Order: sequence, then structure tokens, then C-alpha cells
Amino acid sequence: FVGAQSLVLTKSMDLEKGGNGQHCHFKQGESLPFEPQGILGRGASGQVDKVLSQISFKEYARKRLLRSAATVSNHPELRTFFGCLAAALEFLHGQRVRHKDIKPKNILVHRGNILFTDFGLSLDFTDADSSTTISMVNGMTPKYCAPEVAQYEPRNTMSDIWSLGVVFMEMAVVLKGKTIEFMTDFFREHGSQQ
Repeated sequence: FVGAQSLVLTKSMDLEKGGNGQHCHFKQGESLPFEPQGILGRGASGQVDKVLSQISFKEYARKRLLRSAATVSNHPELRTFFGCLAAALEFLHGQRVRHKDIKPKNILVHRGNILFTDFGLSLDFTDADSSTTISMVNGMTPKYCAPEVAQYEPRNTMSDIWSLGVVFMEMAVVLKGKTIEFMTDFFREHGSQQ
């Protein structure tokens, strides 16, 4: 009974109930009743693998984020990502799609290809006159969202470009041998200097 408690007294049960696609975060060493089935891809911030639940026997995609700071020596391919991501975003906008949630966690590297993922918040504006929306924001990541998104003002494809710019800034920080934490601390200490 005591051994089986780890299968019951865990946040993984919330995953089994269906969290409407919400992410669930687990601390290092926390019990996870998932059996790895193989790697699906790697991204700048971690790895995605296919896992099998030992509770429901359903398959899931598990994203594991790196806790260590990224360095240039760990990610020499990072330099090539700038153009690839810009071209991918240009393609999306050309297809009249606004991603609306660009951030490192939604960028995946798979077999040498860099991909935008998680289109749950995206907007297909094929049948609209423009990409501009004024409706309530249904989700955002404050660190990566454009000012107009954070202030609930009209927004369009330029908001995606802002978000990609923040990702580019983080990539540049890593290429300079610094950590994202260093950048965050720098901005916290120095502010916008306006």
C-alpha cells in the first residue's frame, strides 16, 4: 500500500483527469508514474519525449526543461536559429496565421529542424480583413508578450514579431556566454532607463 501511494498522491493524477491542455510542473525528484517510450525532439530549453502513463496506460508528450544555464558550447547551432525562426514566422503570417504565444517553450528542434509548436492560442485570420484583434486576450506569457497585448489594446502580427524579438534577445544573451537569469537580473536592476 505504501509503495502504491506514490501513484495516487501525486500531481500526475491531475494530468489523468484532463487539464484542458494545461502544463503541469514537477520538481526534480518528484514521483512521476510515466515510463519513457522515446525522444520526440529537443529544443533550446529542453527535451520532449513520449511517455506511457502507468496509471491509465495512455501516451503523453512530456516536456522536460533544462535547469542548467545554456552556454554557447552547449548550443553552437543557436546561431542558425535566428534566420530559420524569422523565415518560419514570415511563412506563418503569409498563411494568415498569428501564433500569439511565441516563447522558447513553444520552439522545438527536431532532427535539425527548428519548429514553432503549441498553436493552441493561434489565430487564423484567413477570412478577416486584417490580423488586428481587439477582443479579450485569452492567454499570454507576460515575459514574451508585446506591450499592446499586456495592456489589452488592439494587436496584430507585429505582436508575434515582438515576442520573437524577446526570444532573439535571450538567444543573443546565451551566445554571449551569459544566462537568462543574468539578463533578468540586469533588467530588474537597471529597468528601462526611461
